[in-house]
Amino acid sequence: MVESMNGLVELLCRRDNLTKNEAWDIVEATQADIMEAIYNGEGYEEVVSILEYDVGLEPDYLTLFLE
Repeated sequence: MVESMNGLVELLCRRDNLTKNEAWDIVEATQADIMEAIYNGEGYEEVVSILEYDVGLEPDYLTLFLE
């Protein structure tokens, strides 16, 4: 598992054949979606669904988006 957002971007680049800019755009949009869900009082399941839908990652990666 990766331990930083930079590592996550590298993972997405390799896994999804994205450029770094494309991967960063996805990561930043996902983080915004997660923060909005938390701000709106959504629960853990909704936040995990965002992570799975936006970037196809398991809940283990959620902490990267909350730092």
